[in-house]
Amino acid sequence: MITKDMLIGDILKINPEFASALMEMGMHCIGCPASAGETLEEACAVHGIDVEEVLDVLNTINNSTPTYETTVIDDSALWDLLDKHNKEDSTNTENE
Repeated sequence: MITKDMLIGDILKINPEFASALMEMGMHCIGCPASAGETLEEACAVHGIDVEEVLDVLNTINNSTPTYETTVIDDSALWDLLDKHNKEDSTNTENE
């Protein structure tokens, strides 16, 4: 279960699908090094997003994602994943 006091970096390690969901809700800076050390509640406050709505979305994703063998991603792989999402997001923004 995802909680508002969890760090963004830890949340993304649990389920990489959360990166897309967070960006769709307006958190476009999840690849920023500072965001990995912020709690979900802090990040939502900075972006003016209702933390309870975000929790509902993340926990719905988490509960509906099939359970597979857990893969631990190291910090380097996490930053690569976030960088990829940020590049995709900026490409989508440029095309709008």
